[in-house]
Amino acid sequence: MVIKDVLKRLLPESYRGFLRKHFHFLHVAHFTYNVITYNRRLNKKIQCVRAKDEINIMFYIFNIAMWKSDKLVELLQQDKRYKVYIVPFLSETDTEQYNKNNNESILNYFRGKGIEVREGFDFEHNRRYPVDSYDADIIFYPQPYIIDIEQLPHRALMAYIPYCYIMEDMSVFHNTLFQNICWRMYYPTQMHKEMEEKYAFNKAKNVVVVGYSMADYFFEESKVSDSMWKSSDRAFKRVIWAPHHSILDDDPLDYSNFLEIADDMLALANAYKDKLQFVFKPHPRLKAKLYQHPKWGEARTDAYYDSWAKNPNCSMIEGNYVDLFKSSDCMIHDCSSFTGEYLYVNKPVMFVTKKETIEQFNVFAQECLKMHYRGGCIDDIKRFLDDVIQGIDPMLKQRTAFLNSVLRTNSSNSVAMTIYKDICETFVS
Repeated sequence: MVIKDVLKRLLPESYRGFLRKHFHFLHVAHFTYNVITYNRRLNKKIQCVRAKDEINIMFYIFNIAMWKSDKLVELLQQDKRYKVYIVPFLSETDTEQYNKNNNESILNYFRGKGIEVREGFDFEHNRRYPVDSYDADIIFYPQPYIIDIEQLPHRALMAYIPYCYIMEDMSVFHNTLFQNICWRMYYPTQMHKEMEEKYAFNKAKNVVVVGYSMADYFFEESKVSDSMWKSSDRAFKRVIWAPHHSILDDDPLDYSNFLEIADDMLALANAYKDKLQFVFKPHPRLKAKLYQHPKWGEARTDAYYDSWAKNPNCSMIEGNYVDLFKSSDCMIHDCSSFTGEYLYVNKPVMFVTKKETIEQFNVFAQECLKMHYRGGCIDDIKRFLDDVIQGIDPMLKQRTAFLNSVLRTNSSNSVAMTIYKDICETFVS
């Protein structure tokens, strides 16, 4: 029972208004108490992990598209001091079929790589298994949005590698309970650490700047698969369209114009069928949002997705996107994290939005946005694509400078190696 419930029982009805008026203060007090309590136990937890001969490291994963830590897992698996396993983190609010499909894709992906995967969801009772049931010493969790104290482990240390760039300048993204009780948070740039120092209760004492985990894949020199494109003929320029999921009226990020341009984008792909190939790369949560939308629903949504998959010059990709980015010629999107990520491949990119100014974007995101061409309607997108076809890219020089001066934050080691060394220095040195 939380503080507000106790006070409700103790206070007479006449004081309920007072309680509601001052609930923010009570929430802050409760938050502060939990942060202090967890951090008092931190050193003891670290000492307990250090004393072990084998350290159990667990990675929660939401879906394959959000997974960015293959290289870190490979390093940990090669070290006999660590036992590594994966646990799917599914939501009770998603449909049963969505969760089953997502769970199956996670199990198949990691078992195919020979990595242990443990069941994370009780489908019979529609709930996750308790986090303390996994006997983990360190738990990597890819999002900062845990709110319920009961979801946090009592024994294990929590670690955080952001699955994406945090691009919003709102305290909700920088001062969660989870972020304040983490043993370690591995952040991509100094700018991101400074944002934590600005907002976080603990002043970012647990933040280490290591670079962006996806950088290891983008900078890696390896053969690039182009299997996601219908044709291998490079005479056809390759275009990614990557719409975000923030389409509902109550979404906090309200700059998406997917609903306005969705049908026009399909028509555009058909109009350019002799010059361009398209890959539709929707956010993994977009389909579920469209299912809920009164003007879309399941039938229209499924037909729309099928059109992208079946059209002769189009494909649809929902999983890993490193090779997709590398093998493309340009991208059109409204995804906040892709605003930073696509800059690693240094190709023309357009941000489409119904707003001229995105007030939610933080300093880093605004700098990334300056490396984009901007558009708000289908005519803007046509002009961008015509330039791509002709090889016109006046922003190339400034994108290159930004890539080298801001995004390459870790030149001596890979990001995965930097994190691996930090774990070793903390627990097994």
